[in-house]
Amino acid sequence: TSFWSTIPGRGGHFSLEGYRQILEIPRVASMLYNTVVVIVFGTIIAVFLGVGVALLINKFDTPGSELVSYLLIIQYILPSIIVALSWSLIAGPNGVINEAIQTIGLAQGPVINVHNEWGIAFALGVHYAGLVYLLVNGAIASVPSSMEESARVWGANPYNVVKRVTLALSFPSILVAAIIVAALVAQNFGGPLMLGLPSGTYVISTFIYINVARYPTNFAVASALGVILILLIVLALIGQWYIKGSSEGYQTIVGRGTEDTQVSLSLTRRSRMMTAVLTFGVAGIILLPLAYLLISSFLNAAVGIFSEYSYLTLEHYLRFFVGSRSAAFWSALLNTFFIATVGSFLSMVIASLISYVIVKGKTGLSTLLDIMMLAPIAIPIIILGVAYLWFFITYDVLNLYGSVWVIIIAIASREIVYGTRAANSSLRSIGDSLEEVAQLSGANLLTILKRVYYPLIRPGFAAGFVIAFTHYFKAFTIPILLRESGFHVLSTLMFQSWRNGHISEAVTIATITAGIIVTLVALIQRFTDVELTSLS
Repeated sequence: TSFWSTIPGRGGHFSLEGYRQILEIPRVASMLYNTVVVIVFGTIIAVFLGVGVALLINKFDTPGSELVSYLLIIQYILPSIIVALSWSLIAGPNGVINEAIQTIGLAQGPVINVHNEWGIAFALGVHYAGLVYLLVNGAIASVPSSMEESARVWGANPYNVVKRVTLALSFPSILVAAIIVAALVAQNFGGPLMLGLPSGTYVISTFIYINVARYPTNFAVASALGVILILLIVLALIGQWYIKGSSEGYQTIVGRGTEDTQVSLSLTRRSRMMTAVLTFGVAGIILLPLAYLLISSFLNAAVGIFSEYSYLTLEHYLRFFVGSRSAAFWSALLNTFFIATVGSFLSMVIASLISYVIVKGKTGLSTLLDIMMLAPIAIPIIILGVAYLWFFITYDVLNLYGSVWVIIIAIASREIVYGTRAANSSLRSIGDSLEEVAQLSGANLLTILKRVYYPLIRPGFAAGFVIAFTHYFKAFTIPILLRESGFHVLSTLMFQSWRNGHISEAVTIATITAGIIVTLVALIQRFTDVELTSLS
């Protein structure tokens, strides 16, 4: 569609108009600048925080560092749009920090403001720090303590040991984590939309949305920018695969002897105090926005906590549960659970069938299908949403446009990838002899799938379902693009309330959504073996 001249449904012809307009639109230059700032500095902040917390836990044994790691992971699993809303409440022009500064008389107006490219970079950096921690923690923990002890014997101080030994040996994993985070920051939509829209600060993902959401729509420019974004993501993934493949070609060799155990690097009293302050600071950066999000949901107004007219109330919750907004809230909640449940089940059924063809087919088609399953990973979700929007406007022969099924189908096209990976590992552990025996007994393919394979892949099916359910429940980009007017899930209802100036309502919905997600994650961790990195 980036090479087409008109909007969907109106004919058209091959054209490079979209790419030409990119070069001529004045706002494109600032948008590209904002995108670079957000990617570069967001990645730097994420790596600094994630690696720092991993070092505090594994090498310095700092009290409270494990709690910080849990906080990092929790805010990483939450949707970026909720994290961005919490930062807006804290550090926006009317946020609590500026309010406190003005209340004590240090300034007459706002001092800090996250509604710009630097604020977006900071918020996304903190958001993805949890992912960096999960990706590098194992590598840092596995650095042999014997090497670090040897460096100490030769006179190196703890910080030189970390720099020249621990980080040097963990560098491939850190670099891979940085590339992955850069790709995720580049395609993030919810955070930049929430923080950038009030000030007109756009990055590539939000600029694509503006071109298809506002009248007149400009699919040519949106598609052309989408192609550019896809190329950036593909290059990042190629770099990640190359670095990962190269790093597997070498390993750290240690002598045989007693089992290697983690030994905390001894610090001076002053250094211990510095690491404790750093740990406390990181905990504050993570906890303060989320804590204030919860507190402000009980305030009569989300901003103005220091005002004499501010007081605690359950008014907003009552309005949603039993009051004037209850119909919209319960409808959005039921829609969210319906999409998550039905979409996850359908995704895993399709993924399991595809996995069977890939693992048991053993043909050229199965190899091609296996390769094709990786394609959606390289396509940013905003581009996927625009592609489905174009397709269903132009070729909606089944009259699905605007229905809940379009949202399910669009998200499923991405979730099938993860479901296929979950089912593949289970199917590969099942020998072909079981299927051969069933065939000799006269069972058809459907019976074999139902009676032989399904009972054995049930754990993989359940794991994939849980991962998909979490992703469906948090979805914002696809629903905001493909929903019909009046239809809401929790994330779109929150965004609409925020856009309409009902900040307290948006905060309350965000708090309820965050509470549900944290509860789901806690249950998943308690009763399953699903990795936290899969739930993002």
